[in-house]
Amino acid sequence: PTEAPCILHIKGYCRNPHWALSVNNQQVASGEVEAEIADGNQLIVNSRDDSLEIAEYTNGNVFVRNLYQKSDVARENFLYIPTGTSKITITDDSLSDITAYLEILEEYDTI
Repeated sequence: PTEAPCILHIKGYCRNPHWALSVNNQQVASGEVEAEIADGNQLIVNSRDDSLEIAEYTNGNVFVRNLYQKSDVARENFLYIPTGTSKITITDDSLSDITAYLEILEEYDTI
């Protein structure tokens, strides 16, 4: 099965956001960033091969700061969505309501 890269958008305000991907009720990947994301900004976790990044952007898509060094390197951090039914859980340390969305990117291998 092919796994699709994705871009996870987690809107601020949030503090130390963390995420987990489960497939068939089994966690297959997770990540965390130790940082506060300001209200009006968003955390971007981009797993596309040509643009891997964990960074904070404004909601107008202006780069604020690189947060890769603030991520938990013991975790996968970057999400690749498998075929079938998946569940993504997103929480943070502030216990506020999280607003987030996921862009799943289509990729094709060429011969």
